[in-house]
Amino acid sequence: MFSKYIVIASSVFAALTSAASTVDLDALLLLPGVESHDGVNTVFSTKDFYQVSFVESIAPAIVNSSVIFHDVSRRVAIGNVKSRAGALDSEETYYDWEQYQVVNSGDWQTEYTPVSECIWREEKDKSDETPDRFPISVPYNWTSQYSIVDYDTDANEDGLDFRFIKSLLDKRNWLKKIDETVSQSSIMVAPMIKPYDVVQLWYSKYMVWANVQRQYCSGIYPRGTQCGAWSRYYHVDAPTCDEPIASYMTKMLEDEVQCPNERNATTSEPLRLNNEGGPDFFLAVEEEEEKGSKSLWSSLKEVFSKRS
Repeated sequence: MFSKYIVIASSVFAALTSAASTVDLDALLLLPGVESHDGVNTVFSTKDFYQVSFVESIAPAIVNSSVIFHDVSRRVAIGNVKSRAGALDSEETYYDWEQYQVVNSGDWQTEYTPVSECIWREEKDKSDETPDRFPISVPYNWTSQYSIVDYDTDANEDGLDFRFIKSLLDKRNWLKKIDETVSQSSIMVAPMIKPYDVVQLWYSKYMVWANVQRQYCSGIYPRGTQCGAWSRYYHVDAPTCDEPIASYMTKMLEDEVQCPNERNATTSEPLRLNNEGGPDFFLAVEEEEEKGSKSLWSSLKEVFSKRS
């Protein structure tokens, strides 16, 4: 049995290169224990599969590649396999690898945060035939990224590999796949907006959380394998990606919005110019001059002053 596995593993390994992009996942299906693959970089086994068997058949075929072996029965993802020579008088090859497990997981939803600039609707002019209320298009865009936090240091200082975590969580959560980064840019139509209303779109993103552990192992067939202790917990938050699932809320009150942009308004009261150039005209002119718009209105004021 051992000889058969070595022949199969050797023949498959000879057909593979160390570059991750050139690994033939279909060829890996010939190895004992490999039952399927995701078409990207992960192969799966749903049978009871142990570390000695991994060193015997899988490790030689995926060494120095990005392929992950996901043992679904034990809920462990194995990868980042490296090889090293044994003693000088030995032809044995040792394999080192790391493996991950998800202790527990769930899903949650972020708080609502602004996802667009503010859009103000100004006063409707009397000559404007536009209805008092009408919909307004609001462009928006957002990006949600995963995070890994070490409970002891509040940072991912140990550089956990997200590929392992994604493989484990995608298998656990059939309806909610995750990714490192999820984003969306589009336009949403706000409801009927009345004069002087301000419109801003807020969003809340659906996320998956997990507590993850990592373990380092090494081994050689047929001597056996050894692994260090599982690490402390790392907390992972990652955005769902089957669709960029989010819920949206439109805010229209001045004390609720958070505007990153300045108000794109002119004056709240339209300019009035009577036939004689009376007080209403000059009041509007003075208001504009205080705001720094003097060129046009100062010229007009001088003209009317000369006429009087």
